[in-house]
Amino acid sequence: MNIFNAKKLSMILLIITLSFTLTACDMGDDNTGPTYFDLKIQVEGQGAVLDRHEEKILDEKDGVITKKAEAGSSVTLIADPAEDYIFDSWSGDVEESGTEANVYMDGDKEVKAVFREEKYSIEIIIEGEGEVKKQLISTQKSEKYPYDSKVELTVIPDEEWYFESWGGDLEGKEDKTTTIIMDSDKTVEVVFLEYAIQYGNLDVLHNFPTSIVDDFDSQAITGSELKVSDTGQDTDIEYKENQLIVRFSDGVTQNESEETLSELNYEIIDRNYVLNAYLAEVPESAKEGKMRAQNVAGIKYVELNHKLKKSYIKHPNDELFNLQWHYPQIRLPQTWAQTKGCDSVRIAVLDTGLDLNHPDIGDNVDEEYGYDFVNDEEDFSDDNGHGTHVAGTIGADTDNSKGVAGAMWEVDLLPIKVGDGDRLEIWDIVDGLQYASGILDSPSNPNPADVINMSFGGGENEYLTDAVEKVNEQTNAIMVGAAGNYYGASIIYPTALPEVIAVGAVDYNYPYAPQQADYSNEGLEMDVVAPGGDIESDSNNDGNLDGVWSTGFDDNWYLYEAMQGTSMSAPHVAGVIGLMLSKGISYHDVRNILHQTSIDLGSEGHNEKYGYGLINSYWAVNKATVMKVAVGKLEDDTIKIIDETSISSRGGEFKLDSIPEGYYRVFAWVDVRGNESIEPGDYFGISDVLEFEAGESYDLEGYIAEVKEEVGKVEAFRW
Repeated sequence: MNIFNAKKLSMILLIITLSFTLTACDMGDDNTGPTYFDLKIQVEGQGAVLDRHEEKILDEKDGVITKKAEAGSSVTLIADPAEDYIFDSWSGDVEESGTEANVYMDGDKEVKAVFREEKYSIEIIIEGEGEVKKQLISTQKSEKYPYDSKVELTVIPDEEWYFESWGGDLEGKEDKTTTIIMDSDKTVEVVFLEYAIQYGNLDVLHNFPTSIVDDFDSQAITGSELKVSDTGQDTDIEYKENQLIVRFSDGVTQNESEETLSELNYEIIDRNYVLNAYLAEVPESAKEGKMRAQNVAGIKYVELNHKLKKSYIKHPNDELFNLQWHYPQIRLPQTWAQTKGCDSVRIAVLDTGLDLNHPDIGDNVDEEYGYDFVNDEEDFSDDNGHGTHVAGTIGADTDNSKGVAGAMWEVDLLPIKVGDGDRLEIWDIVDGLQYASGILDSPSNPNPADVINMSFGGGENEYLTDAVEKVNEQTNAIMVGAAGNYYGASIIYPTALPEVIAVGAVDYNYPYAPQQADYSNEGLEMDVVAPGGDIESDSNNDGNLDGVWSTGFDDNWYLYEAMQGTSMSAPHVAGVIGLMLSKGISYHDVRNILHQTSIDLGSEGHNEKYGYGLINSYWAVNKATVMKVAVGKLEDDTIKIIDETSISSRGGEFKLDSIPEGYYRVFAWVDVRGNESIEPGDYFGISDVLEFEAGESYDLEGYIAEVKEEVGKVEAFRW
């Protein structure tokens, strides 16, 4: 059927009169042709009338559509509305049937087809503050909308307001953008509510004397009796209670293997054909089953079906590690599970030299380029013990089943002797500093140090200041210095210079948070503090002094000794910086990350005693500088977040200003490794369920603490 093109019609109301006249020139008795009647059709509105039989638009002549129809016939008319119009009704000599009408031609007939414009309006009723954007889809925009057209509505809340709900003809819709079908006039209600605001302040609670996930216990050593630490054993492995892996000898057939397992009353779960091994479920515990099966003929070996856990702690097997309380205090066992260092990181120790005859230090030492500036020779042997102790804290031979551990298990140590028991001169110190950084011509150091440890100092000196500034200008070397051991005095030079990371000292103070060592200098130049020890205290009553334990010697008797001082705290920081560099942290970011990840001690924030706080190696190597704070709902192991912000990982004030009305919890966590999973070593806090009302403000004081057990994956996403 050729449908009438309504676009060609005039846009004004047309009334078309169709007239049909029956012509009979001579209707005498001799006229034997058929009889015809006239059909007149009027059209109101815009549209066309089609003859279904002829399948075409009726002819139009002088504004009148004419058609002759044979007497006794039936004409079927079809109403075809123009665009944006619909058919309304028939009238006259017609039998109505929707858009189709039948006209029986038993005489002249008149029919009227009425078309009317079909457009509808939308009334928008807004409660609250916001607007609704309207967009007509798939047809041109107009003040009213054509029949069956789609209109897209998008809510746009004002600032500090949010979309709550649709109403009226969109009751039950939830999306901020939706469509409505225009088959009548519509009324749409939109509700905007004002956000609730949550203010708050969060503290961070750190566990002492160690991380809560660390099973280190320095009291395992009592009196003078030294025991080999058992913390080097693999405690991170569990096994399936009733499962064994049974491997048969190569010559044992499948039938023989399965018969043996059947005799043992073991149920086969799976088989590995390549190794002729079976995974079997046993009726007793796996350990009992192993004892029963391991001597059976044809069985090569039996093992427990271990399931491996993530390792969050790594302890070395050095026999005196349990004396080294100062490493767990700064979270090194957690850090060692992430990195043990690498020999491409070079740390220079400007001190009294280093004695390579000590049996527990030397594997990490650069013997070729170590140098003695006191005697101007290549032999950098230590005749005092101070330098050997400092170097051992950074990189003693570790995990070798003897002696002590170093902060870095792998490192390139460069010993530079700038003093001895009787002499420590500025000239030698400057030469050593320039040599370490690679800017001294003779002797020359082809491999400049990444970190330079300076566990010495004194009064202000212009020559030394110039040397430090020159190293800072020309190299990337990170200089670390001891704050000094004259309690109450200002920080010594060169440590007090802004180019040097200033390190103060804290004690053990078992089992509480450490305190400033009673000898440590202080000042606004202080960056961080680290364990310096206290050889006059035994705070955990284990019979051993609370000094920093490291490599040492006395009259050629090589030993391990406890010392105290900021000289001991500085190499802890130098070692942690080495671990940070091993993890790929930029030289330029090291100091800032140390500040942001340190454990707050004393008065809140930076202070003269503690600087930014106690170094936290685990946070530092993972750049854990951010605490996430959120409002949402906890569903199983998923946090559904509706509003979130970030603050310093050290805690502080926060504001959440986009909270819709409802019942929610406040969450806060430091995702240390950044893997979106709450795991041992992370810090986490959760509030009770709180009611939030639109437009209201709330205050919250809280804290987050270290997580001991693995919680599982938490997928945080915005509603």
